[in-house]
Amino acid sequence: MKASLWMVLAWLALGMVCPSFADELSDTERAAQTITQDELKQFVTFLASDSLQGREAGTAGSQAAGAFLVSELKRSKLKPDGDGGDWFQTFSGAYRNIVAVLPGSDDKLKHEFILVGAHYDHVGFGTPRNSKGPIGFVHNGADDNASGCAAVLELIEALDELKTKPRRSLLFVFWDGEEKGLLGSRHFVSQPTHPLSTIRFTLNADMMGRLPASGLQLQGWRTATGLRQFFAQCNTDLMTLDFDRRYVPDSDHWPFFERGIPSIMLHTDKHEDYHRPSDDAEKINYVGLRDGAKFLFRCAVELANAEETPAFRELYKSEINNLSLQPGWMRAPKLIRPAPARLGVSYDPELAEKGLVRITRVEPGSPSALGGIESGDEIMEFAGQVVKDWPEFRTLVVTADSETDAVLKRGDEMKTVKLKLRGEPIRVGCKTQTDEAEPGCAIVTEVTAGTPADVAGLRVGQRIWQIAGEPMSKPDSAAALFTAASPVEVQIEESGRIRTLMLKRVKKR
Repeated sequence: MKASLWMVLAWLALGMVCPSFADELSDTERAAQTITQDELKQFVTFLASDSLQGREAGTAGSQAAGAFLVSELKRSKLKPDGDGGDWFQTFSGAYRNIVAVLPGSDDKLKHEFILVGAHYDHVGFGTPRNSKGPIGFVHNGADDNASGCAAVLELIEALDELKTKPRRSLLFVFWDGEEKGLLGSRHFVSQPTHPLSTIRFTLNADMMGRLPASGLQLQGWRTATGLRQFFAQCNTDLMTLDFDRRYVPDSDHWPFFERGIPSIMLHTDKHEDYHRPSDDAEKINYVGLRDGAKFLFRCAVELANAEETPAFRELYKSEINNLSLQPGWMRAPKLIRPAPARLGVSYDPELAEKGLVRITRVEPGSPSALGGIESGDEIMEFAGQVVKDWPEFRTLVVTADSETDAVLKRGDEMKTVKLKLRGEPIRVGCKTQTDEAEPGCAIVTEVTAGTPADVAGLRVGQRIWQIAGEPMSKPDSAAALFTAASPVEVQIEESGRIRTLMLKRVKKR
């Protein structure tokens, strides 16, 4: 692919299909479809078998797991990239990283690397330090981290199916000694097989086997600018992505982050079997693992094909895990702000289900009382619009001019009343803000109930990418929501999925 990551974001902002994505999509997707549940299950089942005795680093079980991984690598088109042209990078005596490379196809870019890694060791029979108990039994580590290893093996197999090979080199490392303190990845960054300056990005697959409803976690997505948009664009299977702001030194992404390399951990969160003998292969969500492996594949290929890779975002070091630096709406989000009580009435909910708005109570001294609305009145029109149901009536009240009128049905009579509503009209009903880590979008920070924004489905935390086909190219471009012709298409991203909402603004009289 000939497009840079930033060109991808630019095409996305313009509402266009990125030409290189379109050219390569069939090739990439065809290769991605070779990633299967059955093969993932075979890999996980072997790596999490009792015969490997929990794969503790330096033990015979770990050595057997390493031999299995190398045997699989030998079946691929990868080349060994460890010590002296071997598959292994040995350290601390009996510990061994497994290192392989797929050379890039571009003469200029093949000297740069996208690193994809997963640790293959676990905790053996467990100790009071590393086990949640009981100790003395084989801790098979199916999720931690046979699942990540299986995903990387399937990714490697899928690469063999590509007609067009990636432009950058892809570096694969199966880490040893992770459970003993990130020993393998720390050794690698101190004695890399290629200069660290040539490693442009790190993708770390650690515990991908228990995909929950909340989705696949992406930790570290703020280590470079524009990564949220990039990962959403790669999410063609429409997985739920959890853009987690947490980032802690608990896996092999961390030594690379410390060295200023953009680094992502893909994770499905901890669970009751974490570091227990019960972390077994039959508990893996293989459908979720397949989808996660396909997503990892797409991300690796797109990064490897980019003209330029994203630079490390130094500011993240001060943001990390610092809640005081997170915006207030994120610390305590209000999903829907209550609609303002501009009129002061209650209604019959049973009749509302049938499309009738009949008033059951009028608040004393309210605009409705002062305007002459009475209990039992049926609202036929409001602010010049026919009232079809309660939700539409609520929207009309929220958006109407302060001075308006209503047509009532009182018994057999039709009556028009003049009203002076409380407060100012809310024409759209959402607030947004920008974030320099997410260029080209506006983040929804507040939505008011009953407003056009609420009715359209806008919610706190969604990212607005386009309004009426126009990109969010400027910080104040969300103002187009207030001026665009109605109805207006609003392209949003939510939990890594891109879709279009239709926002219908109420017409002024």
